Amino acid sequence: MNDGIGVIVPSAFEAAFLNDVHEVYVSGMGKLRAAATVQTLVRDYGCKHILLAGFCGGLSNCNVGDVVQPWRLMECDYDARPLESWPNNVPIDSNGMLRCGGEWATFMCQDKFIMGNPYAEFDIAGPVVTEMEGYAVAYTSTVLGVPFNVVKIVSDMADGDADKHFADSCRKLAGKLAGTIAAAIAEIKGAVNG
Repeated sequence: MNDGIGVIVPSAFEAAFLNDVHEVYVSGMGKLRAAATVQTLVRDYGCKHILLAGFCGGLSNCNVGDVVQPWRLMECDYDARPLESWPNNVPIDSNGMLRCGGEWATFMCQDKFIMGNPYAEFDIAGPVVTEMEGYAVAYTSTVLGVPFNVVKIVSDMADGDADKHFADSCRKLAGKLAGTIAAAIAEIKGAVNG
């Protein structure tokens, strides 16, 4: 373990690129698996901080290779309109997250691989990305009283060709992912020990 920091990547595909550079836990893709992994790391392994890292799709105002962190996480699978607004904003003050490099972005979280921007109508300012696990990690960490960080690299532009470019783009960005995780761990350790 990275001095009490539980580092999660969503897939073995992402973990394989790290070449044993970091001790990471593979959650499996999706919110349910990510939430269960956070619970296991905190309750069974005593992790005091959770870091979710990996790849995401870009929706607007970002480029392939950008490092992003959420300033807002939107849960997009749950839709109870007209009773509640959609998408749902995570009930977490992400201003408490440590700055681990990259741009602050809005994360649209849903358990599906997006090819196209279903959120264009919302006219969200700044970078907007799509991924599956961030909301669950943020919510579960908050419920368990453990600080968390989420840092992702834009691997594709979540367009009609996203599935064709995803794997190749991830291979090209593997070194950047390893470096981003190392920098985030150092930032977290510095804040805890400083």
